[in-house]
Amino acid sequence: MGLAEDILNRLIAEQQALYGKGPVVYRPEVSIVPLYVVDTSVILKWYYRDGEDSTHIALKLRDKYAAGRIALITPELALYELTNVLCCKKKLEDAKVIEALDHLLSFSIIRSLDGAGFSKAIHLSSAKGISVYDASFAALATANNCSLITVDERLCKKLDNALLLQEMDGLL
Repeated sequence: MGLAEDILNRLIAEQQALYGKGPVVYRPEVSIVPLYVVDTSVILKWYYRDGEDSTHIALKLRDKYAAGRIALITPELALYELTNVLCCKKKLEDAKVIEALDHLLSFSIIRSLDGAGFSKAIHLSSAKGISVYDASFAALATANNCSLITVDERLCKKLDNALLLQEMDGLL
């Protein structure tokens, strides 16, 4: 093992000691950071302020990502869900929805599920009694050996790898 590999392995060990055994992402500009999957309930709070208590936590999570202190990913489905909520439920103007999508895309957190990811989502849906939509976020988290962050308490109770956004305030 070379010196660079040895240093990287020590950095990973240090980060895992700080943040737990979940995966870490190497970003040369900021060293190693913990990785999380965020679902649409969290992302929605970045673009629509509903006054709920957890909105400030979602914004703090987004800001930590923007500062390079954590890594976030989400399945491509989040784009469709976010668009649907902003257009159909929140009734935002088209320009505002497009602005939100452009901003989200600029974060480069969107990931596609492959065949194994869809298989895992189907299995999780059946096994946990959740929608395939919700299961796709959980499958991405499982594939990346990390936690899913959600606002959905019901979903959080059904999954082993989910964290409730409302409980993360002290962790950020």
